[in-house]
Amino acid sequence: MVRQEASAPTEECLSGNPELADYLEDGMDALGIDVAQAEDDF
Repeated sequence: MVRQEASAPTEECLSGNPELADYLEDGMDALGIDVAQAEDDF
C-alpha cells in the first residue's frame, strides 16, 4: 500500500493508515521491545 502512495509524503500516507499502531507494535515486538514496558517508561 505504501509503495502505491509514493507520490504523497510518507507521514501523510502513514498517518492516514488505520493499521499504523498495529504495524508499530508488531515492529517493536520483532525488535524485542515490550510495548507495555515502553509505555510505562514514558
